[in-house]
Amino acid sequence: NNKQTNVTMIESTNTLTTRLEKLRNESLKISEQLTSSLSSSKSGQTLLQLTKHLTDVPVLTEKMEGELKHIQRTLQDYNSENVEEWLRFYNEVMSVRLQLRRMQSLQLCHDKFTELESCEKIILASTSTSTSKTTKEDSNDAAEIENICMELERCAFTALNLSEELKSAPVSVVGAMQAQAAAAAQSKLQFPLSSADAMALPQDIFEEPLPPDNERAQFFMRLAPRIRRLESDVTRALTDQLEHVLMSMNERNHDHDANDHNGNKDLVLSAVGHCLRGLAINGRGKDAESTFARIAIMPLIRSKVSVGRLDEGGSRGQCAGLFSLLDDIACTIDNTFGSVIRMSTNMFYLSETLKPEVDLVTGGVWVPLATALMGDVSIKMAIFSPGIANIIQANYMAIDTFLSELAGRLLSSSSTTSNWEEEDEFASFDVASFITKSAQLRIMQHPTTLELNKKWNLPIYYQLRFGEACKRFDSAIAKVEQEGWHSPVFTGTQTVEQDIRKLGFELPLFIELYDILLSFWRHDVILRPMAHRFLRGIIQLVGRSASFVQSGLEQKNKEMNGTKKENGHGGPSHHYLTWHERTDDVAAVAWDMTILESSLTSDYTELVTGIIAPTDNENNSNSEEERNELGTIVSEVLSETTQDLSPLIISAWSEITEILTKQCSAPLAAVKGVAATYRMTNRPPPKQSSPFVSTVLRPLKDFDTEFSNRTPPQIGDNWKIEIVKIVSESYSDAVEKLIVTVKQTEEALRKRKARKSNAGGMTDGEKVMLQLHLDTQEFKMRAGEVGIDTGAIEGILKLETLTKVASETAST
Repeated sequence: NNKQTNVTMIESTNTLTTRLEKLRNESLKISEQLTSSLSSSKSGQTLLQLTKHLTDVPVLTEKMEGELKHIQRTLQDYNSENVEEWLRFYNEVMSVRLQLRRMQSLQLCHDKFTELESCEKIILASTSTSTSKTTKEDSNDAAEIENICMELERCAFTALNLSEELKSAPVSVVGAMQAQAAAAAQSKLQFPLSSADAMALPQDIFEEPLPPDNERAQFFMRLAPRIRRLESDVTRALTDQLEHVLMSMNERNHDHDANDHNGNKDLVLSAVGHCLRGLAINGRGKDAESTFARIAIMPLIRSKVSVGRLDEGGSRGQCAGLFSLLDDIACTIDNTFGSVIRMSTNMFYLSETLKPEVDLVTGGVWVPLATALMGDVSIKMAIFSPGIANIIQANYMAIDTFLSELAGRLLSSSSTTSNWEEEDEFASFDVASFITKSAQLRIMQHPTTLELNKKWNLPIYYQLRFGEACKRFDSAIAKVEQEGWHSPVFTGTQTVEQDIRKLGFELPLFIELYDILLSFWRHDVILRPMAHRFLRGIIQLVGRSASFVQSGLEQKNKEMNGTKKENGHGGPSHHYLTWHERTDDVAAVAWDMTILESSLTSDYTELVTGIIAPTDNENNSNSEEERNELGTIVSEVLSETTQDLSPLIISAWSEITEILTKQCSAPLAAVKGVAATYRMTNRPPPKQSSPFVSTVLRPLKDFDTEFSNRTPPQIGDNWKIEIVKIVSESYSDAVEKLIVTVKQTEEALRKRKARKSNAGGMTDGEKVMLQLHLDTQEFKMRAGEVGIDTGAIEGILKLETLTKVASETAST
């Protein structure tokens, strides 16, 4: 087997060798053919040339690799030889930059330290100067004062800059020293550095950030106590100078012979400006306001405000002099310090949203004045809690008017000028209207204003006013119950009564009610914060009047007959208890309720809206959109208030309809007598209607003639149609019954062979039917006279149908 295997393998090898040789030969031939084909074309020749070059690529690549390795070894040798020099150059440059910065910092620190020492000397000098000048003559040196204040303002700037430097320094000197040691440790480079570290160094070493300047920080931290002391000393010196200048202005304002000081006014005001700006720079604007309030305003307030001054011009407790007192205070402040206030307001105004650093109008004037009014117990009780409605209202309006006009009065250059403001460049500064409005808004939103408003016991004021209105209305109702609806219960003036009657009111009670409703919005009664409560009072009074009318219509007051009321009057009179049975009284009441409803939803709404948000008030901040929204709210409230009146008006006219229906139906009892008129009387046939027919609708016609122009719109003519409909139905029923009776009688007589009447050849029954026909035509004509369509009344149509036979007989 092994031999056979070996022989097979040898044969296979030979076969494969032969096959390989054959394939090589074929490949060679094909290659020669391809080369021959390529060489025969231009593109083929190019391809053959590229093939020759590609055979050289491995050799070239090997050669380039050797050259690159040589370059790499050269660069490595260069880096290793020059990296130390490069690092030395880097360190030298950084050292120079650090030294340069240090020189600049040293110069800055020197300048700041020099300024600090200069400011300390200025403050010391200003303190000695202010203490040495205690007489009026020494304080007149306005130029020196202005120069000192200017220097102090510069000191305030210096203190601000030093404080900023101090804030940017580390928290403590120890922290600064630790940061400096850490930075020094980081600046020392460790050698040898690797090539990678050398290549990581910045290419532009002049843009490389420097380590923190901890020496500068340490310097200012060591000056921290002196800087803090400088801040407090500058504030104290500026405050002292401001006090000094304000006191001199106050003294000169009281000196009527001030011609020698006209040239110093601008210098003194300039000095005030320096002081205010200096305090503002140090963030001590509140100190400026409090100093102005304490030195300028409080002495003035203490000299004027007293209980005796409040009661000037009236009896004790009436505060008759409050308005004049506030006006006097405003005028005096404006005359004395108006130029300072206007200058400060213009100087520190930033925007409507940003609060000024110094606000003399609010913090300097209003706050001390409000504090004085609320601080003294006797004055506070006299103003805010007098217990009398008229006094509360007068006091509130006086303070509210003063408060709403305060910014405008102090910031308007058109005010009465003092000897400080004649030909004064600062007084001529006009304060823009938007700045004035912004100042006024700050006054109204200040916490002191909110606290003052809480002192008013306005709910008690409303209760007093509403109690007066209820007492007045109760008295009118009591008189009406005794004397009737037309009793003279109106307590106002004749002119007011005439004006209210022009609206359409007739009954004195409703004239009194409408005058009470109007009185809520008089300028000597209304307080805008209580507007919602007065609207609620209107709802209660209108509802009470509606209940009074409704109780009369429902006869509820009959239970009170013969009893005593709590107010001391007797029970309602019989005349009042029966008013619902008189159509003229019911119609008059319904008409006045109609006028009340229409007036409350139209003229009264406009009145209320105009009082709460007047359009002609310069200090009113309500926009047109807000006024429209207010008008909508008031209209909705009053419309809801009058919702109960319309059903009551309809109920009253239903009562009228019922009464007139009874009155018109009463004559129908005579229908039965028509048959008796012709039964066995031998009377001639009738030629006209019965006398009673003309009286059937007479009450309706008379009432319609009197009240046709005083019928509510929602009633219309339906009430007349209803009356004629009911009466005509009753009439037709009576006629129908009569006709049945007449026919039965005629049939009975015919059976008894009763003789016929010789008069006109008509029987008694035919005469009765003719009379009924004439009566029907008369009734139809009378119904048409009251202004209704008789063709739409079923009762009249039925009457015509029932009497149609009689009409045909009469025509025959």
